[in-house]
Amino acid sequence: MREPGAMKKITFLLFFFLFVSIILPPALPAQEGKPASETGKGKSTDTLISLDFTDVEISALIKFISEVTGKNFIFDEKVRGRVTIISPRKISVDEAYRVFLSVLQVKGYTTVEQDGIVKIIPSREIKQEPTSISTEKVTGETDEYVTQLVPLTYINVRDASTLLSPLISKEGLISFYEPSNTLIVIDRKSNISRILQILSELDINRAAQVIRLYQLSNASADDLAQVLTNLFNASLTRIGPTPRTVRGKGKTTTPTGTVFKGIKFISEPRTNSIIVVSPQELIPQIEEMIEKLDIPTPENVGKINVYYLENADAEELANVLNTLISGRAAVPQTARAGHPQTVKGVITPEFEGAIKITADKGTNSLIIVASPNDYKTLVDVIKKLDIKRRQVYVEAAILEVSIDRARDVGVEFRGAFEPTSNSAAFTGTNFSFTGNINDLLVALAAGNPLLFSGEGISAGVIGGKVILPDGTEIPAITAILRAAQVASNVHVLATPHLLTMDNEEAEIVVGENVPFIVSQQRDTTNLANIINQVERQDVGITLKIKPQIHESNYVKLDIYQEASAVKEGTGVLDPNLVGPTTTKRSAKTNVIVKTGQTVVLGGLMQERKVKKVSKVPLLGDIPLLGRLFRFESTNSQKTNLLIFLTPHIIKDTGELQGITLKMKNSMKTFIEKNRDREEIQDSDMQRWLEEDPFGNEETDGP
Repeated sequence: MREPGAMKKITFLLFFFLFVSIILPPALPAQEGKPASETGKGKSTDTLISLDFTDVEISALIKFISEVTGKNFIFDEKVRGRVTIISPRKISVDEAYRVFLSVLQVKGYTTVEQDGIVKIIPSREIKQEPTSISTEKVTGETDEYVTQLVPLTYINVRDASTLLSPLISKEGLISFYEPSNTLIVIDRKSNISRILQILSELDINRAAQVIRLYQLSNASADDLAQVLTNLFNASLTRIGPTPRTVRGKGKTTTPTGTVFKGIKFISEPRTNSIIVVSPQELIPQIEEMIEKLDIPTPENVGKINVYYLENADAEELANVLNTLISGRAAVPQTARAGHPQTVKGVITPEFEGAIKITADKGTNSLIIVASPNDYKTLVDVIKKLDIKRRQVYVEAAILEVSIDRARDVGVEFRGAFEPTSNSAAFTGTNFSFTGNINDLLVALAAGNPLLFSGEGISAGVIGGKVILPDGTEIPAITAILRAAQVASNVHVLATPHLLTMDNEEAEIVVGENVPFIVSQQRDTTNLANIINQVERQDVGITLKIKPQIHESNYVKLDIYQEASAVKEGTGVLDPNLVGPTTTKRSAKTNVIVKTGQTVVLGGLMQERKVKKVSKVPLLGDIPLLGRLFRFESTNSQKTNLLIFLTPHIIKDTGELQGITLKMKNSMKTFIEKNRDREEIQDSDMQRWLEEDPFGNEETDGP
C-alpha cells in the first residue's frame, strides 16, 4: 500500500497536466501569428518594419498595426475601404502608427483611445465621442484626436475663440468656458500643436511692455531692425544676462533660458530710427546691442556691385546719379579725438562713404562701388528711375493752302493763203495754244474764236479769206490774244506719323539732299579752273517733336517745323557758279493738347512770282514791234503753310497694337482701291500686311 505522501504527489501531477491541457490550446495559436495584442505585447519601438501594402482592406491593415504596436482596436462594419501604402525603406513602429492614422484620416476615419482600447470611428462623429483630455501641451504631430484645455491669462477667451475658429479642422470643435477664461479645443494633435503656438504669441502681457525710439548715427535702420529681430525673436529666448530685481536685496539676478514674447523692432527710414516694443526688463540689453552695432563703417571699405537696368539708359542714369552724389560739398568728418579726418572720394551728407558709378553701355548696367548702406540707398533711387516710360504717337499733316494766279498775255498769229487754186497753206506762232489745228480751223470758220479759248479769253482779228478744197472759208490772217487765270486750293506736302517715348525728341525729314557751294578757290596749276567745295543739306519738310506727358492725359509738345525748297528762275546769279537759292519757312513753338485732340498751327505765308517769255527769234527782240512776236506768262503764287497735330498717349502694348492694326487696315483699304496700279503690286508689302506684328493669329470675322 502506498504512502499518503506518494498519493498526494500523483494527485498533484494529474491536476497539473489537466490544467496544462486546458491552457495550451488557446495559447498556441497566438504563437502561430495571432495579433500581438492578445499576448499583451507588441514589437519594440526600435524595431524597423516594412510597410508596403497594395490595395488591401483597411481591416487587414488594422490587424497588422495591432500586431506590431500591441494596441487593441475596436471597429464595426462601417469601417471599410481599400488602401495602398508605399514605403521604400523600413520605418519604426511609431512612424508606422502615424502613417496608419494618416491613412484613416484620408478615408474619413479617426481614432479615440480610452482605457487602453482604441476605437476607430468616422471623423464626423468625433464630437460625440469621449476623447483623451489634456491640460499640458500636446506632444507628437499625429492625426489622433484629443481634447485640449487651454487656460488663457491675458487675452479674452471669447475673442480667442472667434480668432481661432477658422483654423479648426472640419471635424474639430472649439469652445470656451468664460468663468475660468479657458478654451476647449477638440482636434488632431498636429493642428492643436499649431493652435497652441499661435496662442503663445497672443496671450502676453502687453501692459508690461514699453516703447522706445532710438535714432541711429551710422547703421541703416532697416538692416539693424532685421538683425535685432533675428537675434531676439528667432528662438524667443533671452540672450545673455538680463537684469531682474530681486525683492529685499536691491540687486539683480540673471535667469537664462526665459522665454520673452512680443518683442518688435520697427524701422523708420525717414529719420533712420528704430522703434522698439519690448518688456521693460529687456530694454537695457537691447540698448547695449544697438550701441555695439551702430558704429561707423571702416574707411575705404566698399563693394563692387553691378545693377542691370531694364528701361533706363545706363549712361544717362549714371550722369544723374553722379550729379546726385556730388551735388553738394561734404562737411569734413571729425574724428572722436577732435582732429579732422580726411576722406577720399566723393562724399555728401546723404551718404556715409565714397561712391563711384560707371555705366557699361554694352550690357546697359551700372557698376557701383559703395558701402552696403550707400548701395542700398542708391538702389532705392535707381528703382524709382528705372521705370517703363509711356510713349506718344503723333499723327501729323502738313498742308499748303495756295492761290495760284497765272496770267498769260501775248499775241499769236494764225494765217492761211492759197498758193494754188486747189491747196491751202497755214502759218503762225504757237506759244501756248493747246488746241490742234483742226480746232482752230473749225473755230475760225464758225467765226467764234471763243470756242477753243479754253481758259481765259481769246480774240481773233480777221483779214482776207482763204477757201479750202472742201469749200470752207477761213480768215487769211488771224491774231489770237489770250489771257488766262488759274486758281488752285490745297496741296498735301506730307502726312508723317511719329512714335517716341515721353520726353524724347523725334524727327522726320521728307525731301532731297541738295549740294551747296560753301567755298571756292582757283586751281594753282590752272588759274582758269575754279574748285568748288560742296556741302549737302536737306531741303524739304522737317518735323521735330518732343512730347512731355502731363497729368489728366494732357501732352506738352515742343514743335519745330521747317519747309524749304529750291528757288527757281531768279535770273540774277548763275546757280552753277554760286549754288542754288532756297526758300525756308519754319515755326518753333510749344503747345499743350489733350490726347486724341487736334491742334492746328498756321500763318506761314509765302508769295512768289515766276515770269516766262516765249518769242520768235530776232523778231521778238525788236523794240516795241517785238511785242507782236512775243508771249509772256507771269505766275503769282501765295501759299499758307498749315500743320495739323494729333497726339495719342500710349500707356501699354495693347494701345500700341490697336494703332498698328488701324494703320494696317488703312493700308489694306488703299491697296484694294488701287490694285490696278503697278507700283503697289509688291509681294513683300502684301506679306507684311498679312502678318501680325504682335504674334497673334489673325482670324477672319464671321
